[in-house]
Amino acid sequence: MSDPDIPERVITDAIDLVGTPCYVLAAPVVRRNLQQLQSLFDGFPIRHVLSAKTQPVRPLLEIWNRLGLMIDVVSEFELAAALEVGFKPSRIVVNGVCKHEWLSRYELPELRIHLDSVQEAAVL
Repeated sequence: MSDPDIPERVITDAIDLVGTPCYVLAAPVVRRNLQQLQSLFDGFPIRHVLSAKTQPVRPLLEIWNRLGLMIDVVSEFELAAALEVGFKPSRIVVNGVCKHEWLSRYELPELRIHLDSVQEAAVL
């Protein structure tokens, strides 16, 4: 289970410290890969949006926020996490089929909301 960007010792130290399964976040790798993606699409109106659902790791959310990028949330918990690490509402996309159950509890007019249907738009 080696990664050319993460020294083997870092991985084994993490496993020794917390056991397995273990998630190791390599911030320099994240930044480098993002820069590569951005360079591929330079000049195109593309936004790189982090999925809080698939990557619910606070340090990664913090890195993404510091880079000024957007985040996609599908639950009240994920919205709270994004706000807690400092995402501005204008950089948060609320998605998912159950947002009508909880979104009305928040007064954040700058949120970006992905609507799944006309019916959902009417409820929200």
